[in-house]
Amino acid sequence: MSHRMRSYLLTWVGISAALLFMASVALAGPGKISGTVVDADTREPILNANVIIDGTTQGAATDIDGFFLIVNVQPGRYQVVVSAVGYTTQRQTDVLVASDENSKVNFSLSPQVLQSDKEVVVIYTPPPVVLDRTDSRKVMNAEDLSKLNISDITDAVTRQTGFTIDAEGNIHARGGRAEETLFVVDGMDVRDPLVGTKINFDLNSMNVEELQVLTGGFNAEYGKAQSAIIHVTTREGATDHYNGQVKFLTDNLIEETSFNTDRVELSGGGPIPGTRRLLGKPITFFFSGTAQLTDTYTPFDQTREANDYLGLGLNLPERTQNEFNSSLKLAYQLAASKKLTLVATRYFRQWDIYPDGEGGIGGDYGWQYKYNTQNRPWATNERGGINLAYTHQVSDRTFYEVTLGRTFTHSEVQPGGGVTPGDFTLEDLVEDGYNFYQDFNGDGVIDIADLDKHVPFPGFVDANSNGLYDGWGEGYEDLNGNGQWDRGEDWVDLNTNGIYDYAEPWIDRINPDTGENNPGQYDPWDDYSDLNGNGVWDGDEPQLTEQDWNRNGRWDGERFWDANGNGSLDGEGEGYYDENLNGSIDRKMNFSDDEDRNEPFFDGDFYHDTGEPFIDTPDEFGFYNGHWDDGEIFFDLPSSYTNPYQLQFVYLTPTLNGRYDGPNGYFDEYEMFTYPSELQFGYDPALPVLYTYDLGAHGTDWPANFWMYVPGKSTWKNLRDIQEGRDDYTHRTFNPPNFQYDSGEPFVDYNGNGRWDRVDWFLNPGQWDATAYWYDRTATEYSLKADVTSQVSKFHELKTGFELKHRQLEMQSISGPDQPYINPDVPLPAGSPWPDRGDVRDFYNHKPWEGSLYAQDKMEFEGLIVNAGLRADFIIHDPDLVEASEEAVENDQPGAMLAKRGTYELSPRLGISHPITDKSKLYFNYGHFYQAPQYQYFFRSNTGNIIPGGLVGNPNLKHEKTVQYALGVQTQVTDDLTFTVEGYYKDIYGLISTLPEYIVSGYTLDRYTNSDYGRVRGFEVSIDNNFSRNFQVSVKWDFSYAFGKASSALAAQTYRLSNVPVNKDEHPLGWDETHKIDLFGTLIFQKDQYPYVLGLKLPDSWLLTVEWRYGSGEPYTPSRYTTGLPDNQIRENSARYPWHEITNLKFEKYFDLGGNSRIIAGVEIDNVLNSKNIRTLYGETGNAYDSTHPDHDESAYSEPYPGPFNVGTDYDHNPRNYDPPRWIMFSLGYTF
Repeated sequence: MSHRMRSYLLTWVGISAALLFMASVALAGPGKISGTVVDADTREPILNANVIIDGTTQGAATDIDGFFLIVNVQPGRYQVVVSAVGYTTQRQTDVLVASDENSKVNFSLSPQVLQSDKEVVVIYTPPPVVLDRTDSRKVMNAEDLSKLNISDITDAVTRQTGFTIDAEGNIHARGGRAEETLFVVDGMDVRDPLVGTKINFDLNSMNVEELQVLTGGFNAEYGKAQSAIIHVTTREGATDHYNGQVKFLTDNLIEETSFNTDRVELSGGGPIPGTRRLLGKPITFFFSGTAQLTDTYTPFDQTREANDYLGLGLNLPERTQNEFNSSLKLAYQLAASKKLTLVATRYFRQWDIYPDGEGGIGGDYGWQYKYNTQNRPWATNERGGINLAYTHQVSDRTFYEVTLGRTFTHSEVQPGGGVTPGDFTLEDLVEDGYNFYQDFNGDGVIDIADLDKHVPFPGFVDANSNGLYDGWGEGYEDLNGNGQWDRGEDWVDLNTNGIYDYAEPWIDRINPDTGENNPGQYDPWDDYSDLNGNGVWDGDEPQLTEQDWNRNGRWDGERFWDANGNGSLDGEGEGYYDENLNGSIDRKMNFSDDEDRNEPFFDGDFYHDTGEPFIDTPDEFGFYNGHWDDGEIFFDLPSSYTNPYQLQFVYLTPTLNGRYDGPNGYFDEYEMFTYPSELQFGYDPALPVLYTYDLGAHGTDWPANFWMYVPGKSTWKNLRDIQEGRDDYTHRTFNPPNFQYDSGEPFVDYNGNGRWDRVDWFLNPGQWDATAYWYDRTATEYSLKADVTSQVSKFHELKTGFELKHRQLEMQSISGPDQPYINPDVPLPAGSPWPDRGDVRDFYNHKPWEGSLYAQDKMEFEGLIVNAGLRADFIIHDPDLVEASEEAVENDQPGAMLAKRGTYELSPRLGISHPITDKSKLYFNYGHFYQAPQYQYFFRSNTGNIIPGGLVGNPNLKHEKTVQYALGVQTQVTDDLTFTVEGYYKDIYGLISTLPEYIVSGYTLDRYTNSDYGRVRGFEVSIDNNFSRNFQVSVKWDFSYAFGKASSALAAQTYRLSNVPVNKDEHPLGWDETHKIDLFGTLIFQKDQYPYVLGLKLPDSWLLTVEWRYGSGEPYTPSRYTTGLPDNQIRENSARYPWHEITNLKFEKYFDLGGNSRIIAGVEIDNVLNSKNIRTLYGETGNAYDSTHPDHDESAYSEPYPGPFNVGTDYDHNPRNYDPPRWIMFSLGYTF
């Protein structure tokens, strides 16, 4: 075995072990089995026939009408056995029981002729039309799920009518918002109550017993949902045998269609060894675990090292998305009527925020880090819990169930690069601000008057004009522009203050006694200023004579910031002002789009910015000041210099202007032949600037092509040659600086594409975006749930119960960590982390109570089934929240609101089913459905700076409300074909929106309110061919429209901040899609079933599934450039995305090993036709590859794009704008 293969296997062994370590959920609502037992010959009912569910202690006896009823049956497949004196025993197999439903099983017993008559076995066929079902429900069992090409709950749900998936992967049911769908696993809500986020739940078919999708008319038992309920019932271990599955899937066999995805599935269950002997009855278990690592279809170019991100002591491979899911269910039958069930789950996901987002952060947020992967933002989500359920059947018609549970959700979003909010440089402490030399004395040149004294100076000096700080260590200023620090003239630092100290000022006086006076020299009788207060006059700190190169008697060193106080420069690079004395430059870390810059480049070749040569004359004391003074002789040389601030960088024929031109920070042609005299030892201080041609010729002796390098004359250097280590410039032409990139100039290639790029909107290495989200939120829930169900008569099933939840909700969030927190009106709570920073902070810890009560009656009459119920939902706020709100109001804090203690709502439910025949029904349902808003809308704090987009929670929000009517017909056309059509009518009230609150002039907050409205109308048609003759076919068509005032809670605020009037008209919501079609077909051939095609015999034991889905396109708001209309006449969401389709295929081949063991080899292909479906487009252009319309910006440029659309910029070409391309997964598994 190769080292690579051994490493690969060890990796996945480690992942498998991690699944076993990771390990909420209450029981699902049980169903029931009822029916009649009659004499096969006379059709008379049989009294006291014994009906039992084989393998359990559950059963019943028939009454005088031959009727029997078994309640409290957990979902699953069973064998039901009926025996009666004088009749042959009959067994019906594969009896399917669904949650909250009545499975009708009728028996016809033949009289027993001989004592030895064998048991009659009948295979139960579930009725295609469930007559007592009054709600809008789709039910799939493990076998149904195994036929589909799915891996998670989203994939399964999208196969049903009434559902749309938006660009963020959120599920919208029948036109509702994403948070209106309840996800229930074994009776427990697995959503994050604080902040809505995408639900990822693995649908390993071995783990799932049943998946129910309810889109309307759900009973009073169900609450906290306005649009749909996704109800998953997991499998329970058998009492007398073991079964399970091991499966490995990968897409790495074909590189062209690979997303670098690997997946492992483990599951198994049965009796725990030894428990039967110890307890008399076994404790059963069922464990399921999955691990999936993928780089997705939009990978960044990055390499990750294996690490212990699960915290289990195992170094596991890390990819763009890393997902682990495990569950364990234990069950123990205490007695014939009593049962304990313990369920524990654990889910962990770590991923880059691209292409998937987290909570309110969209998946596109990470796209700007394409060339800065080290700092990419990432997120983690952990969910889990443990629940204990006790079921007691107190009589053959009554049982109750009590569930205790604890669940938690913990989510984090972190800026990349291993930084926390406290690591970002505050905006007012940034030290790498770009600086030119400053003309402090306003004489038009940078001279000694601007550069005197050894003192700090702001920002840094960009000596090589590449726009970057390139140095390390302590900073300096580059006076002569040679790109390096030139050692100054040393001095004796008498007072060890690290700077050169000039003499204390004095006034020359004549000695009153002797009449002596020494002008320019301090005498003991002169008056002086005692600056340091030592009582004596202090002169210039002495220089080291041998270092006074220009012999001017003064120190002329270039300034530097002596961070460690050792009197010398300890680093290289360009100068900066080390304001906080930490010995390193504090760089700007956070950048907004408008701060994006071109890729840094070296503008032109190196030259000495000397100014024209002149003769420096000494003063009366013999000192040379090193700069030109009026009256001093200068040598006029040719130049075409123009004002660079007017961006006139055209170099014309150089001419003489008859005046002295000094150093100006820009290029003059004569500076190709000048250099500072101090660069050579022993120079004449009277000639600060040396010139390599004849000064008297004034440039007339230059060669015709003076731009060419002339050995011995040219003083410039070619930057590329320097960079590549060459020093022969004979054949080089000078590249003058022009403050724009010219081909061939060295540059920093951030994106590695081999060419220089202007502003591209991507973040460069070492940068973070301006928001730099950081948050850490936790929701812990303790719950108590109790239900009592009683079949009080043949016609009435009463059910009542309550649920109480205590939640601990903690939010810690900072965005804009480079902004100082400066809001004195809203003090931060004690102990707040990083209290000095955060443009927007959101910190709170609240403990609300939430609960419900319900009662319902299921009435089953001949020709009429009625479900009627009433539900009450309530929220009780934490007393600390109420007290804190009172205090904030008293202190007149901006955004303060007095909180009420809570709120409640009552919701009636009604469902009616009228069986027209035993194979068709007419049904109707109506209900009010209330849902508490996400708690972030209640509690969002106002601890943020005074900014235009400030948001604040509303503790007095009410429940959001949906009123829905539905009317449908379902009929069994043939033995195998079922037709269903259902129409629905929804009105949605009190949706979350925002309203502005004007605090003071220039300061407006937006508060969450229940002020939005939506309406949905539609119908659904499905034609289902139940599995027969080796095939199954399904056709589904969904027609609907969803209109409303806003597609999100923040829409109104977005309008306000954009200075656009809030749209109060109803318009198509962002996920509205008029037509959706799903075609599904499966072929299955079991062992020894050999199909023939054109006379050719094919193998047996295989499955083939093909699915085709179509959508007519979601809405978007077009632009004036594509419509020709003015902005105020363009209706929101008045245009449509192109239609989209996807074809999926699944094939599996089974190899039987004997008994129940077999090997499964398969392949799954998503998007077989490789359709380029648009996920997100640009409203201005109406396409997904170019954000700017030519009529808007004619200067908008395009970049090469590997596709049919060679337009748009690199930033526009976001692969996430399209759905995934063709994806091929191969699988190999073993079941037993």
